[in-house]
Amino acid sequence: MSSVLLKTVGCRLNQAESTELVDAFQARGANLVESAADVVVVNTCTVTSESSRTSRRLIRRAVAENPDAEVIVTGCYAVAAPDEVGAISGVTTVVPNKDKDEIADRLFGKVVPGASVGLERRVRRTLKVQTGCDELCTYCIVPETRGEPSSRPLGDVVEAAGKLASAGVREITLSGVHLGKYGFEDSTGIALLVKELLSALPSTVALRLSSIELSCVTDELIDLLANEARVCRHLHIPLQSGDDRVLRAMGRPYTVDQFLKRAAMASERIDGLALTTDVMVGFPGESDDAFENTLRVVRASEFMKLHVFRYSRRPGTQAAEMPDQIGPEAQRDRSQELRRLGDELRLRFHERHALRPQTLTALVEAVGAASQGDPGRPTLHCITDNYMKVLSSGPAGYLGEYVELQVETVMPSHVRAAPIDDQALRGSGRPG
Repeated sequence: MSSVLLKTVGCRLNQAESTELVDAFQARGANLVESAADVVVVNTCTVTSESSRTSRRLIRRAVAENPDAEVIVTGCYAVAAPDEVGAISGVTTVVPNKDKDEIADRLFGKVVPGASVGLERRVRRTLKVQTGCDELCTYCIVPETRGEPSSRPLGDVVEAAGKLASAGVREITLSGVHLGKYGFEDSTGIALLVKELLSALPSTVALRLSSIELSCVTDELIDLLANEARVCRHLHIPLQSGDDRVLRAMGRPYTVDQFLKRAAMASERIDGLALTTDVMVGFPGESDDAFENTLRVVRASEFMKLHVFRYSRRPGTQAAEMPDQIGPEAQRDRSQELRRLGDELRLRFHERHALRPQTLTALVEAVGAASQGDPGRPTLHCITDNYMKVLSSGPAGYLGEYVELQVETVMPSHVRAAPIDDQALRGSGRPG
């Protein structure tokens, strides 16, 4: 039996693709290992210059630690710089993203009847339903590395989700490079996909959406989150900047006013909505006033969580050639200020939606070592449907179940709570 070591860096979609590769390897009789492998697959990222550097380090480490292995490199860095990747000593094969799904077949042939696919006990899983992007953001290389938008057939998505549910998964996150483009080929649409999955899956399985562009947050989608208990009350809508001039330079297809109005509508119609976002600092030409505008918009939107990242100059993009590139010190200072604001907003969200009601229902997604406050019982790592991380303690058997929790304290990073009783809930994706 051949052994395979899989290393991954990058976005949620990359992680989902690697998880599917694990399943595919096991279905063909391969043995997944942590070291000393016959085959090493490195799934890379290149969304920023730092991501490319991390990918190179990961490849070189994989070669050094597995000198006799076949080393296969795939992912966005492999697409953006195939010659550079192929020139790294020890790399055997460079596989583009479009052929990533075929790696298992190429290595091990067809599925082995009766092979054990060890879908490890994972309570939450990400399911890839779409890839590719045709937006023209001036800083982004992803359309080159992921290609044109392409949707996974609806029937295939339903089948894959059903297998996850059968393996005990309680929450499935739908993911794509441009998730809102799902079904554009035949006007299926992301809302219809969600409805089909709700109909096909057991009532014990909840759905969550990954990042989705503002233009795709339709009234129909908002209604789904507001009215369907099994669709998590969480929208991640990238803002990138709170300044209209910067947004135009970025090639983002909306204004600040349009973003604020749509975000406010969603928050008003979806009780307890967690609104999260991406914000870039240090884009070329971002003045002090422009950054202040971003701070103002972030405060007004009352985001539950911010993903703050610094602009990275990517060769081959329009933004790389723009004047008024922002220096690293200004980028660092703006990033730190925005992260501090993000912590304030997250604490405020926890106070409103955890501390004031005092009780929560949360899904136990992992069980850790015994907690300091209750050394006799393991730590329960939980998540609410509106994206609050909750730490509690209780029986390990709670894994994969919903529990009622009494809130004890809140912090920017998480909520601390205790089980109200020793009875886990068994019911809908979002009980109550």
